[in-house]
Amino acid sequence: MRKGRSLEKLVAYLERYLSADELVTVEAPKRLRDKSTGRLREHDVVITIKSGHHTVLIAIECRDRSRPVGVEQLEGFAKKCEETGVNQGVIVS
Repeated sequence: MRKGRSLEKLVAYLERYLSADELVTVEAPKRLRDKSTGRLREHDVVITIKSGHHTVLIAIECRDRSRPVGVEQLEGFAKKCEETGVNQGVIVS
């Protein structure tokens, strides 16, 4: 198992458990198409919430590292979310 995969599995499990609703789906990992390049990009965990005619995507990035997440990593994740149509991004470290 690659480094950090156990954290991704834990986060996905907790999200599934806490959002036990038929209008909420939790997928881990999930690949979404990049608007600029057309290529698929992977998010660790994606929560899709459907309410009426609205759909909200929340991406969770899991960082299993000994050092704090830096500004460059935050900005990179924010850009990735923007390019893949994610409405909200969360980093779990």
